[in-house]
Amino acid sequence: ILESLRNGEGAFGTNWDFGGGARQAQPEKGADKKVTLTVSFDEAFKGAEKKVRVVNPETQEKETLTIKVPAGAMEGGRVRMKGKGHPGANGGAAGDLLVTIKIAPDANFSRKGADVITKLPVSIDEAALGAQIVVPTPSGKKARVRVPAGTQDGAVLTLKGQGAPRLGKNASGTGDLKVEIEVKIPTTLNDEQKAALEAFKAATPESVRG
Repeated sequence: ILESLRNGEGAFGTNWDFGGGARQAQPEKGADKKVTLTVSFDEAFKGAEKKVRVVNPETQEKETLTIKVPAGAMEGGRVRMKGKGHPGANGGAAGDLLVTIKIAPDANFSRKGADVITKLPVSIDEAALGAQIVVPTPSGKKARVRVPAGTQDGAVLTLKGQGAPRLGKNASGTGDLKVEIEVKIPTTLNDEQKAALEAFKAATPESVRG
């Protein structure tokens, strides 16, 4: 029995482990990798396929990935690509590649959620008398908007369903096109225009200030 105890065996032949053997390292998933992808307003509105260069987590060599930007993508939206992030440890899976969408400024349109904003310059007579004006839409088509008589600077007219596709689990349909009116005041007048405004002034005795 004493000989068995010296050899680390119990009195009845069982082995005792006094040192607590080393544990096998557990697989760990790699960290996610983050990149920013800049797209045009049109690409975000209609959807697009874009190429990005990243390091492959398995080969550690650069590779080209195709990112599918969904129609209606918003500023700050993310596209996840499984297994394209940093390599894992101890045989663990690689992390994911998180692609954050950045939309470049556009000369004609901006976004507020699924709604699209555009500005429409109108003349004094169009704002005062009303007008029918053709405006561009983000889809590339033209639409006619009715400017009511007496429209004020900063007024917003809405074209239903002319905005971007709505994204999300329970989202459906499209947003609207919001047309912001900018009444343009002429900086110079010819004699005929001055006379017309003087006549308007004479026919309008009440002050706008009450």
